Formats: sequence, C-alpha cells, structure tokens
Amino acid sequence: MRAGVTDVADSSGIRYLCAAIARQLDEFYHQVDKQRRSWDLDTAQGADADLRAVGLTAGNITRSPPVATAGQRRHAVLAHVGHLAA
Repeated sequence: MRAGVTDVADSSGIRYLCAAIARQLDEFYHQVDKQRRSWDLDTAQGADADLRAVGLTAGNITRSPPVATAGQRRHAVLAHVGHLAA
C-alpha cells in the first residue's frame, strides 16, 4: 500500500530538497567510481596507469610511447544466411 504523499507539486519544498539530495548522491557516486577506476589496473589509463605500475614494480617498468598501427585488419561476420547473430 502506498503512502498518501501529497506535497510533491513543482513548487514543493520537499521536491526541491529530494532533488538536491539526489544530485549530490549522483555526483558522489560518480566521483567514487572515477577513483575506483583510476586505481584498478584493468581500467586505469594514462598517468593513473603509470602510477599504478610504479607502485607495483618499484619503478622497473616504463611505458613505451604511442605509435601508429600498421598492417591489415580483417572483419568477419559469423552468421548463417537468414539468421540474426546474437
């Protein structure tokens, strides 16, 4: 059974308070997720990845500079005629 909340009109103070709290929680969780990704070896990029590597290897690993790729790529679609690939 639902509660009979009636004070949720556009000019409602409760609505604005709840919206502000929701925005702050969203920003907080976004920042936490960003920090988690920067510390995860699988998702860290750039300077964050360099810092994680230095911390784990005592500075014995250096990153090679980026280079352009060369070669050929081959794309294949593995599906039977008349069927959609999942």
